[in-house]
Amino acid sequence: MERRYVVLLVIVLGVLAAVAGVSRSYGAKKAGPITLTMWSYDNQDPGLEPVLKKLSKQFEQTHPGVKINLVFKDFNSLVGTVPRALASGSGPDVTEGNLRMARIPADPAHVFRNRRGMAPGTVYEAKGKRIFVLPGVPLEMKGIFTEELEPQFLDAGSAATVRELRFTFAVEARFYPLMRELEEKYPDVSVGSYPNFETKELVIRCVGADPKRVEEALEVIRRRAPV
Repeated sequence: MERRYVVLLVIVLGVLAAVAGVSRSYGAKKAGPITLTMWSYDNQDPGLEPVLKKLSKQFEQTHPGVKINLVFKDFNSLVGTVPRALASGSGPDVTEGNLRMARIPADPAHVFRNRRGMAPGTVYEAKGKRIFVLPGVPLEMKGIFTEELEPQFLDAGSAATVRELRFTFAVEARFYPLMRELEEKYPDVSVGSYPNFETKELVIRCVGADPKRVEEALEVIRRRAPV
């Protein structure tokens, strides 16, 4: 369980929120030991409760002056209590919602800092390729790309070739067989589908380092699009 999710990330994010809260409430002169309160309904033992307690103790050991106050509630109590607590300004520093947003699969090659939200961006490496996973919220995605991903991973290289085709009222699922075929025939070209439910458009985007290969893949889609 500890290996599947990097649960500790949420506590790090909670520290940043708590420090900001302490500064706003008490002023920098009174800054001192910090106590973070975390609410969770993962109260099964055996289960996640002892895991969270262990990770909290480990965090406290590596961050002197920070204490994690874990409060376990049943699900119904948590759902009913959180809205009232937030409305009155007496909510916890970290909740189950924060925990879920900050969970990521294990063994990322790199974790991007998200300055505008809770969900971190990540990089995974597989078969010599990098896979970038970013939050779907546009403001958060653009922030991570501009402030973290681009300067760290793209500045030293050449710009990739990006080409798009747009289809109106197209069914995304019908493109799946063709995209799988392109994945095998053009492993150096990334092909993705991006539906826009507001404009009723489906965008098929091809990205690659070799412009010729990108154009070839795009031409296959243009000729064989199931529309």
